[in-house]
Amino acid sequence: MKLSAWALLAITVCSYSACKKSSSNPMRYSVNNLTDATVQQYADTFFDVGVAVAYIGGPQEALTLTAKNLPAGVTVSPATISGTPSFGGIFSFTVNPTTSGTFPITIEAKSASSGTKDFSFNLVISANSNCATSLTGDHTAVDNPNTYDPNP
Repeated sequence: MKLSAWALLAITVCSYSACKKSSSNPMRYSVNNLTDATVQQYADTFFDVGVAVAYIGGPQEALTLTAKNLPAGVTVSPATISGTPSFGGIFSFTVNPTTSGTFPITIEAKSASSGTKDFSFNLVISANSNCATSLTGDHTAVDNPNTYDPNP
């Protein structure tokens, strides 16, 4: 019985080591083309970010990209882009910002052997100098028909 227990323990340790060894060889890849994007508040309504994933080495497996950390008023479509590296895709962002500023956007990459890695770029929303935005709202107007003189 003691021999069986030791044999079972040895098999368990060997199995664990084999599993651990395969996870020490993660897929290696790079996520490229993430550059800062600048939009003008109240003027620009969308922008696209093309993402290129390049396979470098290790087990070739599925990878999922997700855009995260979006500021208020910014949405993205599609929610995720998936593929087996090397592949590319386009995230389309819709912008309806309430404030200007610089906002870091995270592209989360996730695979079975590599786990989760974050890549980022900045979304710069510049204040719009459009004077029409200051004219919106309630204003008082006076209609004075006596100011027009048709016979000067």
